[in-house]
Amino acid sequence: PNKIGMLSNLMYLEIINSKIDSIPSEIAYLKKLKTFKFSSNSDTLKLPHSLKYMKSLTEFIVESALLDSMPKSAFSIPSVKTLVLANCGIQAMPENLDKLTNVEILDLSFNKLSALPRAIYKCKKLFYLSLKKNNISKIPDTICQLTNLTKLDLRENPICADKDAIAELQILLPGCKILF
Repeated sequence: PNKIGMLSNLMYLEIINSKIDSIPSEIAYLKKLKTFKFSSNSDTLKLPHSLKYMKSLTEFIVESALLDSMPKSAFSIPSVKTLVLANCGIQAMPENLDKLTNVEILDLSFNKLSALPRAIYKCKKLFYLSLKKNNISKIPDTICQLTNLTKLDLRENPICADKDAIAELQILLPGCKILF
């Protein structure tokens, strides 16, 4: 409901298996909200642009919901540390990742991604990146600038069949466990 903004002390919001197809822009009024979780049975979900104003949000998780388009607003939340957009039918990430400077966990598994943007290096605090079961055939060499990355999950992607690409990643990411 649009009156969700009146829940000013709400810190955790989880919506599972509902008939909700859009999140109202008034969600930005929830100044203390730290965690937003949405999981559905493949319903289409529209996310508001106002997400970028959520200064306290540290966990943003959307699973098994079809997104009309890439939720650029989800990639604009400066405080987010955990960003999960899994099984959402996403085909591309935005190029501009400037706002994701605090993200530590990025899970984009079970989507339709074919590439990562070169700007992935801007996610300096990233230590876990899951791209499991996408259409990834190449990872940009800028990934070597992610010095905190300790785990990269590439299972069930075309890149896994390219032994040279995997060997190159292992050189670019020493100390990172690469699942392939």
